Formats: sequence, structure tokens, C-alpha cells
Amino acid sequence: MWHPMARACRRPHLWNFLMDTPSIVAQIRTAKFFPGKSRPWLLFDASAIAGLRQRVAGNPGLAQRLGAKRDRLIKTPAEEANALQAYVSADEAVQMANAYVLLGDVAAARWAQRRIEAVMKLETWCAPVHGKMRYDHCMGNISAHVAVVHDYLGDLYSPAQTKALIDGLRRQTFEKFLAVTTKDDPEWWFRDATESNWKVMTCGESGLGFLSFVDVWPEVPEAVARAAQGVLQTLDKVPAEGDWPEGINYWFCTLMMGLRFARALRRATNGAVNLFEHPALRVTGDFATMLTTPAGRIYNFNDNTPALDERSSEAVAMLAVERKRGDWMGITRAAPADTALWLACDDPAIASAPPTRRQARFPRSGAAVMRSDGKPDATFVGLKAGDPTAGHSHLDANSFVIEARGQPLVIDHPYWPQAHFLGFFDTGKFRWNFDGPGTVGHSTLMVDGRGQSHAKQYAASLGPIHDGGSWQRVVGDASKCYPGLLRKFIRTIVLVGRDHVVIRDVVECEGERHTEWLLHHVGEASDRGVVTLLQAPSVKASVTPFLPDRAMGWRTSDVTRTSVYVNSDTLVEQTLKVKYRSFAPFRQAERFEFLFGIKIDGAGDPGEWTFDPGTEGKWSLKAAGAAGTLVPEGDGVTWRA
Repeated sequence: MWHPMARACRRPHLWNFLMDTPSIVAQIRTAKFFPGKSRPWLLFDASAIAGLRQRVAGNPGLAQRLGAKRDRLIKTPAEEANALQAYVSADEAVQMANAYVLLGDVAAARWAQRRIEAVMKLETWCAPVHGKMRYDHCMGNISAHVAVVHDYLGDLYSPAQTKALIDGLRRQTFEKFLAVTTKDDPEWWFRDATESNWKVMTCGESGLGFLSFVDVWPEVPEAVARAAQGVLQTLDKVPAEGDWPEGINYWFCTLMMGLRFARALRRATNGAVNLFEHPALRVTGDFATMLTTPAGRIYNFNDNTPALDERSSEAVAMLAVERKRGDWMGITRAAPADTALWLACDDPAIASAPPTRRQARFPRSGAAVMRSDGKPDATFVGLKAGDPTAGHSHLDANSFVIEARGQPLVIDHPYWPQAHFLGFFDTGKFRWNFDGPGTVGHSTLMVDGRGQSHAKQYAASLGPIHDGGSWQRVVGDASKCYPGLLRKFIRTIVLVGRDHVVIRDVVECEGERHTEWLLHHVGEASDRGVVTLLQAPSVKASVTPFLPDRAMGWRTSDVTRTSVYVNSDTLVEQTLKVKYRSFAPFRQAERFEFLFGIKIDGAGDPGEWTFDPGTEGKWSLKAAGAAGTLVPEGDGVTWRA
């Protein structure tokens, strides 16, 4: 059941928060549909095009980018569709249709038509890497691509061309979608318990495609109802904090597909069916806002990129305009999409605003973040401690990232391209041969040269977050992540002001173990005594190890690992690297305590920190210029004024 106290809608429609998803879906089956009298109509009115083109003309950079995309594609054969990635070929047609809407380029429109005709001739739209699935997300993607191209090109499509699209779409996806979404024999992504972003993506894209011909097929209301069911069931599983464990771009790229369907469904029912009223869509924009760094990068844990994807930007823009949220709009404007839909959502009346808070904790995703302030050069710290079995997850428990002065310093490596044929998604074994998803690719611990284990029972968890004004704290517990190796691994990260970061690890082993502390950094690392100096392109930092005591030996290693493999999506060879510095005591032990201080813009000078080892582990650490002192408190750290 959705929350019964959510605000009422402003106009009469089928939505009722006292109903559950099945009831709403049942009402959609009886809804009246009103397709537009002229195209485009699915996502915005034809009357909006003049204004969109005027905005492009007033933005020379946008016009140049659109022209460059058009020029690149128009040199390629429109009549050739790639059977390996048919959905990519169809998406290129969408890009050219977008150029027609925004630039009025008829040649681009004709190219788009020819490309869609080529896609229609393919035997199947199912991606080969997905095996013998009856219906995959790529088929849904192409349904939406066909719909958008047909909608955007308007009267450039003759009745005969439109009929060819209708016949092809029915054969390739419409009838198949109905077959795989039955109660008796659903595809895995349509089952009630599924929590993958495949559901919102496949259903959203298929539904958008079917809405484009809602006045043609009598079964469309049923197909649209099932598409809405999948979208709503996904939204039902979004936690109260608004996050999704697959990460920012995997969530918002696919949520965009559900939102685009919701936007078209509302328009097709004259506002009677408004999926945007779902409570999850009131909060999920915070996930994007808080995990976007002050300089506009993405905290890219799991198989994500460090930049907001164009489709993700469209999703955030749709959410921002619905909720009139300036902080959400600010995120999408920092990474705008060069699309007609994005421009249609970019409401000038909504002023961009910074995040409304400094910290956020997303326990479902296992991500906690803190930033020193709301300035673009603020220090940003992210900690990951979640479920390793989430979609696209990495073995990254208690890993962390740091951005400072507008630049990344400690990083999560960018997304590694998929290699289906080498077991990239074989989480039982072969996935962890890839350094990007594996523990060795993250700033956490390696124990006896081994990383973390993949299973539900080996999940990490977040502790509480704390904002003490002059200091902030996040905590991760990865004690279950190294079965047979560790009994305890508690990591506490403290941000003092905007220049000092402290990491304390309390580690208890199963027997005596050799433990390495990994730091994946940008730029070069050098030594100044026991201090490591990091020099990134425009930011530097000093890394000072205080514990463990180095009297029994201490090893620092600079490691670069190069991996070469073939991307199964493109069949192009990839060369990827991870680079880190590791710190480790010589000897094995049953217990370790690591304590590091990172000073932004530090040079390793003695005055950066004042450390007193104390007695019986009762150390104290003071950051230069800070009004208080950090001291241990159980397995964590606290502040003493």
C-alpha cells in the first residue's frame, strides 16, 4: 500500500493513494485514451517546437554539438543496422530525429527514417548476448525508439510508411510483450519479486512504443496496463530515502524510460493517469543530488560512470520540473542533455539551487556521503558499505572516494565495459577476475592477497552518520565480507572542516593475517618520509599513516594493473588500468588498527597534524587549525572539544 496521507492530486484522475498497484493497473485498463491530433504529441506538443528551436539558436554551443552529432551520423550508412546492438542502431535514428526537431534538418529526418526501416528488417531485436530470451530490454528500447522517431518526424511519415511501422512493431514486440507478461509464464523481469532496473526499463520503453499507436490496436490498453504495472512495481520497491542499489546512472538512465512512459501516459489520458504522483518520485531526485559531487561528478560505485549520463539528466529534469525542485534542476543543468525532451523540461522559472543538506545516508544502496559545504570546490567524501549481490555490484565494502578543490583525488574507477563471453556477470566466479568490480579495484582492504566474498550473507552495512558542525562522520561495517579471513572490519571516516580527512579501521582476523590498506588515487604518489604526497592535475594532498606502529616493519607499494579483453557488446578490444598505493605492516597479526590522516593541499609538514599515541590505544589526533581533538570511541572516532 502506498502512503494514504500523500497529497491529493489537483485534478480528478484515476489515481488514489488508498489503492495498491494492482487496483491502479486495473483502472488503467478501463481508461480512455486521447492520442494527439498532430505529431509530435507523446512527450510534448508540436506547438512547442518553435520555442525549442529558438532556444537552440540562442545557444551556439548547443547548436554546434547537435550539428556535430548529425554530421557524424549522416556520413554513415543509414541502411545498415547492427544486429549485435540493434537498439544502438535505432537510438542513432532517435538522435537524428532529435536533430530534425531542434534544427529543422530534413536530411537528418530522412536518414532516421531509413535507419528505422533497416532495423525493422532485422530478424529479431533481442541482443545476442542475452541468449534465448523471448523478450529483453533491447526489444523494449527499440519499441520506444520507433515511437519517438515516428512522433518527432510528424507529417514526414506517409500513411504507407506509418503502416509499415505499425506492422513491424506488432510483429517484433507488441505481440511478444503480451505473451511474456502473462501471469502463468512471465519473463523473469516481469515477475512480482524482481528488483532489477530491467523491469522499469523494459516496461517503460515497451509502453511508450505501444502508446504511439494506441488508436490502432484494440489490445493496447491491456499492454499499457501491464507496462504501467512493471513501472509501478519498481517504484514500489524504492526505499524511503529514494535510492536504488544499482547506482546513479543505472537507476536514472532506466528510470528515465519509466518516466518518459509516465509522461506520455498522462498526456494520452488527458491527465487522468499520473504516475508522477508516486511517492518514490517525490524523493528519488535526492539520490542524484547528494551523490553528485560539488564539481558535478557522480559517485560512481558499481558499474557506473563518473559523469551524469544524458538519459539520467533527462530523468532528473523530468523529476525536477514535476516537483519544482531547484536543487534537482541544478544537477541536471550542470550536465544537460542535448535533447528536445530535456529542453522541454528545463523550466527557467525554477532557479538552480545547491543541495539542502551536507550529508546523506542510503542504507539500501550502502552509500553514505558528506561534503564540507555548498561551494563548488567543497571537499566531498563517499563511503560504500552495502550488499554485494545487488545488480552490477562490486566487492567494494568500506571503500571510499574523495573530491577536493573541484578535482577527484581518491576514486572509484570508471565503468569497465561488459564482457559477457568472459563471465563478466558470472558473480559465482568469473566476474571477480576483472579488477574493476573486484576488491583490488577499490580503496579498502586486501587480506592475505584476497578480497571480499560475494553472497547475501557477506553484506556490509552503514552505521549512523553524524554532523557535528565543524566535523562530520560516516561509518561502515564490513565484518562479514571476508569469511575465514576477518571477524571485524569497522571503518570510520571523519571530515574535519574542509581540509582534513581521517580514516580509522579496526580489524580483527581469523588467525594471523597479512593486511594491505589500498588507496586508489589520481595523479602521482611520492614520499616525504613516512608521508605520501599525492599530486593530481590541480589538487594535492598529504597522506599520513599514524597506525599501526611501524617499528616492526612497514611496506608501501605502488601498483598498476593492466587488463586487456574484448568488449562483448562491440567486439572491440579494451585496455583498462587500475592504479593504487598500498600500505601494509611486514608481519601478520590477529588485530590491526589503521589510522590515516589526509590533508587537502598538504605537503607533509609536521604542523599538519598533532598525534599522541597515548597508552593502551588511547590515542588522540588534532588537525591543524581545528578547535577540537579526535579520539577513539569503541571501534569508532569521536570529537572532543
